[in-house]
Order: sequence, then structure tokens, then C-alpha cells
Amino acid sequence: MGDTYRVVKLAAVQAAPVFLDREATVEKACSLIREAGNNGADLVGFPEGFIPSHPLWFHLFGPEDSVTSECNKRLLLNSVQVPSSATERLCGAAKEAGCDVVIGICELSQGSYATLYNTQLVIGRNGRIIGKHQKLVPTGKEKLVHTPGEARTFRSFRTDWGVVGGLMCAENQNNLARHTLLALGEQVHVASWPTFFGPGIKGTGVLMHELVDFTMRSHSYAGRVFTVNCAGAVDDTLAQTLSRTPQAREYLEEQRTQGGGSSIVHPSGRRLAGPLIGEEGILYAEADLTQVATARLHRDLTGNYNRFDIFRLTLDRRTPCPLTVVDDAEDDSFSMR
Repeated sequence: MGDTYRVVKLAAVQAAPVFLDREATVEKACSLIREAGNNGADLVGFPEGFIPSHPLWFHLFGPEDSVTSECNKRLLLNSVQVPSSATERLCGAAKEAGCDVVIGICELSQGSYATLYNTQLVIGRNGRIIGKHQKLVPTGKEKLVHTPGEARTFRSFRTDWGVVGGLMCAENQNNLARHTLLALGEQVHVASWPTFFGPGIKGTGVLMHELVDFTMRSHSYAGRVFTVNCAGAVDDTLAQTLSRTPQAREYLEEQRTQGGGSSIVHPSGRRLAGPLIGEEGILYAEADLTQVATARLHRDLTGNYNRFDIFRLTLDRRTPCPLTVVDDAEDDSFSMR
């Protein structure tokens, strides 16, 4: 008989949040989870910062602009604590749908008024939180609202059918992070991307969905994993809120037709679904996890095709301590949350 691996159905959500409205976006996410579950999905992935939105305004306005200030405030007031009533609703939808979920949120740290993380929340089909991954390094102007993620959240996540790993946006180009997830047993990779990168990328001659496509096909091929590639979309509310200048209006209209780029990728680098360009929707594909194992028989970067007597990589998950007092008094050192 020998060993057996599951055949699972993967789902990639490409959608716009209800812009900076936590409760309405949670309801939209729950509806999408139930839709994916009704279509037989075992795992459903969502874009970066889906609840309540990714800080897209930094791509269009300066840090001191009134639009930026108002959006920053709304982002904070609509952020998600883990756990909270918002996560309970998501967990309920996952249990009802019978599928595992990886969803991007703007996370408010427990015990904090204003410390925000860019987070992938991982929920099991049993309706319980499996864990979370906080983006290790906020990209560009994200640093103005997001703090670097805690090392203890950098891990893979075991489900009842296999091992899932995930990264957000430019993290998917971090070779050390990608290698670490492969070494932690990743079989399916969830790549969460924002709605757009900003007008600056136009000067490179590369559209966002093209960059997303070759980045994730490369990871699937090199790592011999399936990738669920999830990008955001532009809807009317988002466009109307951020179209405060002619340049912003022109760019957002362009994203309606050329944005997104979600897909599902085979370990060979071949697309099984997508890319989905310029619209909202859910992509589906079946993944035979036996193909992960057989592909690595030929070239396993975390096993038979590497030299760990030469190369060494250390993952340090210890929580940094901002203050240690050493004297004759009672020790009052503490750890960051």
C-alpha cells in the first residue's frame, strides 16, 4: 500500500474589502468563505490586509496629507485583535464551510492602543485559530503604521491534510524566509498581495500582476510546492475614497482593468488557475500532494539537493526583551507583547 497523500481543493480569493469598515469586511469575508466551502474548497486564501484594508493611500498621498491622516485613523479604529468578536465570526464561517482559511488582517496587539501588525491569520476547519504570521518587515511606507512582526509567529501550520506556510507581498521575494518555510515542511504556500503597489511601478514597465506571477511561479518551481496566490481588487468605494487627484483617479481606473493577478500554481511552475485580472472572484484548483513529494525526489532544496555542512540558516524565535534591570532589587524585566 505504502504512504498516501491527500488530494485537496485550493481556493484563491481576489476581492476588495469594504474599505476601512471592519464589521462589513468581516461579513464579506465570511460570505466568501462559505461560498468557497460550498464549492468544495479545503483551503481558502485571502489578500494582504483584507480586514479592514491595506494602507494603499500611502502609494497615492504623502504622509502628512489630510487623506492619509484620516485613513490612518480609520485603519486603527477598525483593526482586529486576536482573538476578538471579529475573529470569532471568521472562525464560525470556517467551521460552517468546513475549510481552512488564511486571511490578511491589520492586527491590533493585545494590550495596546496603537501597535499594529500586518498579519496572516490562520483558521482551521474546526473553527479554531491555528496561529498567525506577522509580516517580518513592513514594506516601504507601511512602516508608518505597521510594526515589524514578532519572530515567534514565523512558522508553518499543520492542518489535517498537510502543511501550510504563508508570506505577504515582498516577503515572497525574501529567499531566507521562503527557504525557512520549505524547511518547516511547507506543502502549500499562501501568498497574500495588496490591491496595488502604486504608480511608481509603472516606470519599470512591469505590471503588478506580472511581477506577482513570475515571483510565485518561481517559488512553486524551486520549492516544489503548490501556491495559492491572492491579490486584492479595486471596487467603487475604494476608488471614490482615494480618487482625490487626477493622477490618483487615472491610476485607480487603470487598476480596475489591469489589477489583481491571483492564481493557483503547481509545483512545476504551471498555473492551474488564473491569473484573474481586473475583477473580483474566487479561483479553484485541485492539488495532489503526492506531486510535492515526487517532485522533491528529483530536487529537494531542504534535503537531497543541498549541503548543510556548508550552508547554515538559524531561525531565532525568542521574543526580544526591551529592558533588563540587573541589581539587588527584585527583577522587573519584562518582554514585549
